[in-house]
Amino acid sequence: YGCSSVVVVPSITPESLPTVILEAMAYGVPVVASRIGGAGEIVEDGVNGRLFPVGDAALCASSILGILSDHSVRARLREKGLEKVRERFSMAGHIAAMTDWLESVARRRTANREAEE
Repeated sequence: YGCSSVVVVPSITPESLPTVILEAMAYGVPVVASRIGGAGEIVEDGVNGRLFPVGDAALCASSILGILSDHSVRARLREKGLEKVRERFSMAGHIAAMTDWLESVARRRTANREAEE
């Protein structure tokens, strides 16, 4: 990944959590991926990568060229990809999400107990 300017993931079958996308983003490499399976959950088109419909080679190619030809786009996608991995897929991000969820469960249980009284 360290020598790559863009990682292309032209999947034709869905994967629930395509690790190649997470790895690329963790290395700060922009991603162009098929809009299928978990790729659409990780890649936000135009925000932290580019998505294209399965089999659309023309849109895939134009997305790759768009990233390669514009340093500012490449830098923005790199930054937002790193941000996504850190916030959602890192251990700290996972712990924060679990803590938020557990706190919401505790609040609901407390509210339900108070309503019963």
